[in-house]
Amino acid sequence: MNKPIIAIQKDHQLLTSGRYQSFSARWHELAAQQGITTRAIDIFPMLQMG
Repeated sequence: MNKPIIAIQKDHQLLTSGRYQSFSARWHELAAQQGITTRAIDIFPMLQMG
């Protein structure tokens, strides 16, 4: 059986406080702990193509 792969949108954001926040980094960590393979994606160029 093929192992599932989850695509996660990158979201490394600079906050107004000057700190960076990334929910996607946390999702990658949690998936790895469960043995789930992930791929970081950037959907925005695909949306611009129509």
